[in-house]
Amino acid sequence: MNCKYCGAPMDEAEAVCPVCGKATDIQEPEPETVVAAEEETSEETTAPEAVPTEPETSTPQKNGRSGLIVALVAAIAVIIVLIVLLVQGKKAPEAAPDNTVEEPTAQTSEEASAEEAPAEEAPAEAETPFVPSVSYTKDADAFDEETLDQVVAIVGDSTLTNRKLAYYYWREYYSFVNMYSSYVSYLMDPYSRLDTQAYTEDQSWDQFFMDSALDTYATCAAAAVKARAEGYTLTDEERASLDGLADDIAGYAAQYGFASADEYLIECFGPYCGLESYQDFMEEYILGASYLNALLEAQEVTEEELNSYYEENKADYDAAGLEKDDTSMVNIRHILIQPEAVELSEGDEGYEEAVQAAKDAAKTRAEEIYAQWQAGEMTEESFSELAQENSSDGSASNGGLIAEIYPGQTVDAFDAWCFEGGRKTGDTGIVETEFGYHIIFFVGQCGESYWHSIVSDDYEGVRYQKLCEDVKTEYPAEIDLTKAAVYPCNVVA
Repeated sequence: MNCKYCGAPMDEAEAVCPVCGKATDIQEPEPETVVAAEEETSEETTAPEAVPTEPETSTPQKNGRSGLIVALVAAIAVIIVLIVLLVQGKKAPEAAPDNTVEEPTAQTSEEASAEEAPAEEAPAEAETPFVPSVSYTKDADAFDEETLDQVVAIVGDSTLTNRKLAYYYWREYYSFVNMYSSYVSYLMDPYSRLDTQAYTEDQSWDQFFMDSALDTYATCAAAAVKARAEGYTLTDEERASLDGLADDIAGYAAQYGFASADEYLIECFGPYCGLESYQDFMEEYILGASYLNALLEAQEVTEEELNSYYEENKADYDAAGLEKDDTSMVNIRHILIQPEAVELSEGDEGYEEAVQAAKDAAKTRAEEIYAQWQAGEMTEESFSELAQENSSDGSASNGGLIAEIYPGQTVDAFDAWCFEGGRKTGDTGIVETEFGYHIIFFVGQCGESYWHSIVSDDYEGVRYQKLCEDVKTEYPAEIDLTKAAVYPCNVVA
């Protein structure tokens, strides 16, 4: 796993990040944000009133490299992942054991009469069940050929029937559940019919996901229509992803115990789905995503534009704690040697001596490993190998690499070493922190400052959103929601 604050890799058993010093075992029903080691914010984050299918960037957040090109541009990377989510997570929640009910004990009449009778409470008012104004969720017997072929939306030469609608709709659902995985139950019951659960006072989650699905379709289809009109074609890598789709899904189907790719897709998207229709969906989806990405990459952004965007949103960036510091982010590798835990407790006789002995042993071990590296080739590769073999930090599996560290992100001693004046590639040293002894190899500067990376990502999101709006304006969608129907494949019997 990775630290939710600084992004450094961690072992599952670690409760505190050995790089930034933040405790990671606190369960919070809010999205996590990256916070500098000594600048924790106290802002509360509430569940969203809406989750757009396109990136929202009106309020920049201090959240690391934000990666705002999501959904459409990331389509290829999530071809299989979103499907796997269902198979991994679609199960009824286990009932927690009820330890609050005590077994009744025998009681004499005298004891019973001696007890004070509880005051009568007014009966609780029954909660009014949510009744949606419309439901798109239908049972399996509703999906005859006529229903499946009903046209829900048209964009140019692209037609969306209920056969393909299922993929857009459940893609929105799986993305949402994945995004809010640890606290989705605070928002809804992900394993019950969505048309019976209120998203707002007058809208169900079923309606919310349908609106999101149709907006994604409108964007993706419009981009695909424009791409075809301009003769745009997929890259070789994108075409290879599509060509290998059948084998990929068949492999996942076998891995999770399904007899075929079709059976797997039926479980994920509905009883009328299968490999052929899924491939048609992905063909359009990836074409639209690729075209939008190509348009985005073709845009040239000047430093003047970025600075103007920053100044326009300065109040938001200030509130998020983002300072306009031009110091370049850095990449390092490190090997963490932690002192062994002592058996004594604080306050016990000999405790301080035992702790110091453990620290001394860790220091000696760090010096031995450092000397071992110095006696060898003294390369980054050899350092990486030693990190994999010896580091107790979660980054060990990646050769101790921690990328794009910015000033103030890590604990003081570590931060001071990384950003010491004159630091250059190949510099090494041992740094003591409250977590132990870090043998550090300075990989180099990233060439970009933290504020610049955040603002660049945010501005990229704004430009992407405008591309989406422009293409939807050029090729508007004609939508008939009265024809829409989806099967409740998230429901667990």
